[in-house]
Amino acid sequence: MQALLDLIKQSPLWQEAEAEGEAKGEAKGEARARSEGFAAQRATILKLMSRHHQEILAQALPRIEGCDDPVQLEAWILAASEPDGEALARLLATPPDAH
Repeated sequence: MQALLDLIKQSPLWQEAEAEGEAKGEAKGEARARSEGFAAQRATILKLMSRHHQEILAQALPRIEGCDDPVQLEAWILAASEPDGEALARLLATPPDAH
């Protein structure tokens, strides 16, 4: 029985299906990692804003939660770590394609 299974595993059809399954698994893992990375960046921004910029947090929350651009999220993290709340508010109000 094992010999038959080994023979089947050597077939091109099996090899193709196995490669496709591996590729799908890798893509799923990468997507999950990206999603977790975005969530971590958003959490960092929200923590910084809670600490330093509470006055604009409620207004900025939908924009932050809807962002999946790691470059934009990083810019907001850096701005949220600075004391200038007006500059942060302007940055958050700027349309995504204007950056």
